[in-house]
Amino acid sequence: MKTVLITGANGFIGKNLTKQLGRKYHVLPISRKEADLLDQKQVERLFSRENIDVVIHSATQNTLGRGQEYEEKLLKNNLAMFFNLERCKSAYGKLFVLGSGAEYGKQQELSLVEESAFGAVVPDDNYGLSKYAISKAMEQSSNIYNLRLFGIFGPYENYNYRFISNVICKALLGREIAIRQNVLFDYLYSKDFCRILPWFMEHEPKYHAYNVCTGKRIDIVSIAREILAQTGSRSILTVKQQGFNREYTG
Repeated sequence: MKTVLITGANGFIGKNLTKQLGRKYHVLPISRKEADLLDQKQVERLFSRENIDVVIHSATQNTLGRGQEYEEKLLKNNLAMFFNLERCKSAYGKLFVLGSGAEYGKQQELSLVEESAFGAVVPDDNYGLSKYAISKAMEQSSNIYNLRLFGIFGPYENYNYRFISNVICKALLGREIAIRQNVLFDYLYSKDFCRILPWFMEHEPKYHAYNVCTGKRIDIVSIAREILAQTGSRSILTVKQQGFNREYTG
């Protein structure tokens, strides 16, 4: 049985991975309490005491609900966490980094963007830039892979910041659902992602970066209307600005 170390185990995706993969693998979920990935020595000690077959790096820092001070640390911290894991690459079989469609540069329209488009634009935000730099660093690696996620939803997501669960809560409570502007997204269910990941763990991927998405567009106003229909809610749905914001699909 493979031993799988999951970073960011207290996060939305980390919790899903821990629960779903734990049915098939020996899972070691870690959060900052068990090992601070920003501390090189702690990461080294982690791998010295555990025999790890696969590392899934779901720990990341973003700006959801955070202030400017946090934004300034984001780039540095995301890079530090990755490179502390990367420098221990001889201590595990494979490392899978959960990347982001933001690597393609969200300052432009991302319409069913393909992997071949990577590198054409450098992201102009710290989060996208951190993921971009990490992806560049792993291009020549032998055992590190980038799984780029776009929209993802499912159990354990924070309803304060995640669109789908936020709309569900407001619909159930009968509160107004206000959308700033419609946008086309590509949403993948978290449990489906947990079914996809084992293929990469059990096989030798040909490439070092993959878009992990549905390849289907859906606009968020249609999602909100479907939620209202499914819940039978009488919540009012308002869209503040006409037209569409920049698309974000892979």
